[in-house]
Amino acid sequence: VARIWRVLKLFKWNVFGHDPRMVGLGELVLFYPACPQKGVNLDLEIDKDIWKYSQTIIMDGNFKAEHMHDKKPDD
Repeated sequence: VARIWRVLKLFKWNVFGHDPRMVGLGELVLFYPACPQKGVNLDLEIDKDIWKYSQTIIMDGNFKAEHMHDKKPDD
């Protein structure tokens, strides 16, 4: 039930609650507007100090490789 609830919340957050079409790859990713992104919240021409605007994409610290596999595949 917890897995289904998580997927339903993702559908709701990304406006798929009443949309009959199938969800495509990457469409359930949460957009975080505070991250520096060219053309969104930064000018397309960035000054010399590019290190100030570098973007790092990481996974949450609660995720580990062992969590990526089901402990009970029959569940």
